[in-house]
Amino acid sequence: MTRPHNLIPGNCYFLCNYYDQELLFPHIHTLQFIEHYRDEEAEEMWLFKEPVDCNEEVSEDDDLVRFVFPEDQLDHILEIEELQRVLSELTHYHPIVPPQVESKLLNTVAFSDQYPITPRVHEVIDSKDEASLHFYIRYTDNGMSLQKRDRKIKAQFYTHPLREADIDIATLTFFSNRGLTPETNYLADSGRTRILSYVLDDNATHIAKLIGDYFVSVYQMRVSDELVII
Repeated sequence: MTRPHNLIPGNCYFLCNYYDQELLFPHIHTLQFIEHYRDEEAEEMWLFKEPVDCNEEVSEDDDLVRFVFPEDQLDHILEIEELQRVLSELTHYHPIVPPQVESKLLNTVAFSDQYPITPRVHEVIDSKDEASLHFYIRYTDNGMSLQKRDRKIKAQFYTHPLREADIDIATLTFFSNRGLTPETNYLADSGRTRILSYVLDDNATHIAKLIGDYFVSVYQMRVSDELVII
């Protein structure tokens, strides 16, 4: 579906096939476009390779997996937006087996009853040295760290603005509504990860409530979820 004039050497493209005749299980191959050329019979060909290292130059002696497509097969090559559209079709057929109904959302009172974390927060605050605790929902990367650094109590978060914009925005809004501005706020991983930290007061009860409110309102924690503290 990618037109030849849109193919740019070095860019990333995709080939989507299926493992099954019902077209339910996609097999996606990531390719890097190399060049357009004519073969010995003067037929137009488009050369791709597996992107083992996109920074390496290609030579004839490289031990790389190459893919050559003639004109009548070029319509199988997809750009990322086209791949997203192809995969979106699968939402009509998945999940194949419906999941169990999710448990109801946890509320802040139930959180504090189920997870009395104030004593653990005290451990960080009362530490004579640097200390930290990591809170997260088991089986997910939804979490935060509570740290004591340079005599300050800090809450640190790693959000993902491109992948989970709702959580990223909700985190910024959560603290803004409480009159807190980030001490640290910058993007890493080419904009994929936002690194945030906030300086908190040293009141363990207030911090424990803030953590509970955050998990309930931002992460939409459910009754069946489990909070892990390490």
